Amino acid sequence: HIMGGFDDVDNSSRQITHFLIDFFAQIAEEEFESITITLKTCAVSCMNDDGMRCPLGRGMGILCDSGKIFPVMASTGHYLPMGPEFALRSSRLWAGSRENLSHIHSSSSPGILSIEPFKFSPFEQLDLVLQLSDRVLLECVSTSPDVEEDDFCENIRKVLCFIKKNSWRELFGPRCDQPILYESFTTKSGKIWQQIK
Repeated sequence: HIMGGFDDVDNSSRQITHFLIDFFAQIAEEEFESITITLKTCAVSCMNDDGMRCPLGRGMGILCDSGKIFPVMASTGHYLPMGPEFALRSSRLWAGSRENLSHIHSSSSPGILSIEPFKFSPFEQLDLVLQLSDRVLLECVSTSPDVEEDDFCENIRKVLCFIKKNSWRELFGPRCDQPILYESFTTKSGKIWQQIK
């Protein structure tokens, strides 16, 4: 399943889409004896555009037990809540190291969300970035400033304040080897997350 991008003015979504499709095709060709790649959903570029150069969908989730897909977003109140520890999980994007893809859900333990340890620390100009106006912050940190949700800058600031006020050592242990686990429960008022480790 691939979702993202839209019919943007500079066609960067099309370029990324071409790269991804070519990349998957190359993997499928090179590894045909050991893996099979099946593209079931492809909502990208103009197929994910509302006709006004704005994305229809901004993310997709998969129910591990059924394989059913559903639309999600990072913003609250649109499709699904952000889940536990939004600021911590988003801090990974500012941590600098992207050696491995981070899996936060386990198919062997449905309803469990694991935040794997990673190191983060305030960067040199963090206070300056926090003082930027929304307009400047959008231009500096967004790949698509014209179509971001209204709470984009607010969420960026929450993440940066979290990085400034917290230490990975306090969260993941002195050796950065202790994941944080949450379990989801469904109540009358919706899904809740409870930390279990």
